Amino acid sequence: MMIRPTIARPLRRALVGCSVNGELDTLPEPWKTMAEHLAGLTEVARPAAWKAMLAARTDRDELIAAMANVDPQGPSPDPETERLTAHLGDLDGFQSTNRFLWPGWFVRGHFNLLSSDPKIGKTHLMLDLAHRLYFGREWPDNQAATLPSATKTLWVCGDRHQDELRERAAAFGLPLEALLLNASPDEPYGGWNLDDPENVDGLGARVEAEKPGLVVIDTVWRATRRKLSKEDEVNALLNPLITIAQQSGTTLVGLMHLSKDNETLGRRLEGLARAILKLLKPDPSQPTRRRLEVVGNFKEAPPLGVTIREGGCDYDFTPPQEPVTNSGGRPAVKLDKAIAFLQGELANGDQKGCDLIEKWLTLGESKSPIFDAKKRMEAEGRLFVDDSKKPQIWHLVKQQSETV
Repeated sequence: MMIRPTIARPLRRALVGCSVNGELDTLPEPWKTMAEHLAGLTEVARPAAWKAMLAARTDRDELIAAMANVDPQGPSPDPETERLTAHLGDLDGFQSTNRFLWPGWFVRGHFNLLSSDPKIGKTHLMLDLAHRLYFGREWPDNQAATLPSATKTLWVCGDRHQDELRERAAAFGLPLEALLLNASPDEPYGGWNLDDPENVDGLGARVEAEKPGLVVIDTVWRATRRKLSKEDEVNALLNPLITIAQQSGTTLVGLMHLSKDNETLGRRLEGLARAILKLLKPDPSQPTRRRLEVVGNFKEAPPLGVTIREGGCDYDFTPPQEPVTNSGGRPAVKLDKAIAFLQGELANGDQKGCDLIEKWLTLGESKSPIFDAKKRMEAEGRLFVDDSKKPQIWHLVKQQSETV
């Protein structure tokens, strides 16, 4: 239990023989019992009793220091100045009053997540943001810079790509000192393994000393051997990192890969992330275009279009979309061609289905359109299939207008 002045003062007054009437009722145990015992002893007996009390306590040094800082004849301490419990007003002195690094996208003092397919451009995007931070440029959606120029970015190279990072930073025009590594100068390839408590402690010390605007973990799953599908293991990994972010006000961004369903691999990470960003490549016909979107417990910014180029990114407000596909799953022209083929072949009489399929394939076509045409014509009552014996016989049903 914390030894506050409101506890130490009544103990000190009881020890030196001052009146403690009314003060003891507010004390929690075991301090109340100790003070009452001292107050009931004679002046000669109190020192020996106090010595025995100290011998029984593991926090004796803290208790002695707290008592030494109390003037037994001085005024009572103001309870407000030594509150045990914080309230929301106490946040005013910390970074959380400026909640966002990039408003509507990155939350300060916490863990944020950026996911994409491999080789889509996560590191490229983060280098562009690091460039904007260092040179005091506006954010990609034209919002004003939120940190002063020369703000650095610290990288945890989980992918062990320090040399590649150096080359790519040079292509962005970033000076070498703009990107920090979670490592000592004499071992620059270290610091990437976040399962090592020394590396986590080192990260906290470097964040406190360097005050980076961004801390990038690239990638999370390569910086740990923990199972990111298990909540307790994700908590064990991220809790000390979030503590570093909250105490310093820096923005922590973890990079991860997406599954085939566009979900983050290790989805438990999303549960602790204050902002979840995804960088997507929805249109294969636009190889340099990306879509950047965000989900969070705040008013989310609309998606941005991102064009990847050498040494940077260009941004716009018309992000690419997935191409519109035919609801039937096949181009209509193929289906129409297959229907016309069946109508022409069956106009002069019934045929075996296997023979019709073989003729269609000899034209260099695939099977799917001929079967789609068969299903369509059956559904519309234009084709009858006699499957009472093998092989099937396909019969063209003439419409009423054709028999008149």
